[in-house]
Amino acid sequence: MAQHLTKDDAKRIVDLLNKWQYKLTWDELVAACVEKLGIPVTRQKLDRNKDIKDTFNLTKERLKVKGEHYARPNSLNVAHQRIEALASERDALRGANDFLIEKFARWQFNALNRGLTEEELEWPLPQEDLGNVRNIKGAK
Repeated sequence: MAQHLTKDDAKRIVDLLNKWQYKLTWDELVAACVEKLGIPVTRQKLDRNKDIKDTFNLTKERLKVKGEHYARPNSLNVAHQRIEALASERDALRGANDFLIEKFARWQFNALNRGLTEEELEWPLPQEDLGNVRNIKGAK
């Protein structure tokens, strides 16, 4: 059973949050309090402490993922899951890229067989037909 938080416990948890470098959830913080600080707490008990709650929210903002930058994984399992997901995404993108390269080669072959020049292929679409670009597939 979680005990009442002392002022010292709260300060140690706030210090832990200020140094936090990984993905942050209440469950992650509860686990870190037990593992790193030896303080048995619950999410509710942490949330009730204003200093901890405010620091938690500030830390979440600080660690928010922006662009291509990711927070450091909290464990090897999380890192492994991220690596597996990225490898899967990479494989899917490679497959899509191979498909598009093959499709482009087929279009290039067919265009050259019909006497179309590269210059003709680069002509911009007419402005009035831009709304129907997706309907071009069946047009000849």
